[in-house]
Amino acid sequence: MSDAARLLNTSWRLFRAFRVDVRVSWSVIVWPLFLAWGFKDWLPGLEALAWGCGWTIAIFATTWTHEMGHIFMGRRCGIETDTMTLRALGGLAHLQAPAQTPHDEMKIALAGPATHLLWMAVLYPAVWLLGDAHRGDVWFWMLRGFAGMQLSMMIFNLLPIWPLDGGRTLRGALSLRINANLASLRTSTVGFVGNGLFLVFGLLALLKLADPFGYGPYGFLLAMIGLEGIQACVRLRMEARHSDIYGENDPFARTLLASQQAVREMEEDERKARHAVRDRRAEAQATVDRILDRINEVGGMDKLTSAERKELDRASRELREGR
Repeated sequence: MSDAARLLNTSWRLFRAFRVDVRVSWSVIVWPLFLAWGFKDWLPGLEALAWGCGWTIAIFATTWTHEMGHIFMGRRCGIETDTMTLRALGGLAHLQAPAQTPHDEMKIALAGPATHLLWMAVLYPAVWLLGDAHRGDVWFWMLRGFAGMQLSMMIFNLLPIWPLDGGRTLRGALSLRINANLASLRTSTVGFVGNGLFLVFGLLALLKLADPFGYGPYGFLLAMIGLEGIQACVRLRMEARHSDIYGENDPFARTLLASQQAVREMEEDERKARHAVRDRRAEAQATVDRILDRINEVGGMDKLTSAERKELDRASRELREGR
């Protein structure tokens, strides 16, 4: 890998949640700058930048939940994921294996856009409840825009254009009727057209030649999505021509996934057992400490009640036996 490519792929660990390391790419710094540029016509410079930073956090919180939707559904299908990367062009959940059936691919793909419904279920009622009292406030305008963004992101991701979630759903749906490799080729053809339109509309908006959808300064991002999508369609065509989609002729892949899932379940059971032992020991130690304080309070062990002595014996035995 060249130094330039290595730099472009640089990312840092941000946090870990639900057994997933969340990494962030340096490229996310373009978002507060682009958003501030879009806000500058309505807000002063520093305030526009502050809201740009706030929107960036909100956008990537949404992106995180979107990718976690894919990850949770992937786990239900036996596919583990331990890393996610947040980048300027969206998030990427690094699933450890591809979907093994068309149905699995469709479920995993649709689980991401479904998370936007949860956001909308919270945000739209909030906008409705707060509208009369705060309609003229900047923060309310931002809240309403954020709610609308959820709908826009869901619709955009459901477009049947590879590698968007709608494109993956299209490939899965076609694979239920025709050979999966042929379905991939047809999906890539639709993807070339769709991503080509992204590229064209993005460049036209960026150059201020035509902007029918109001992309404005965000035309650059749309053009980059289109360019990256075209590259993904090229890879999809190569995959369709040189490998078996869904591992149709590779039963070992299914066996390996099942084995990995069994190992993860065993590790999870062992982790829960260790935590249970630790909790019981902590409870027993707390009981011993409490009764020792009681002994000091009443002036000797012989002053304890029968129930307190039994409780002390039980807790002491648990600590000795290490259960």
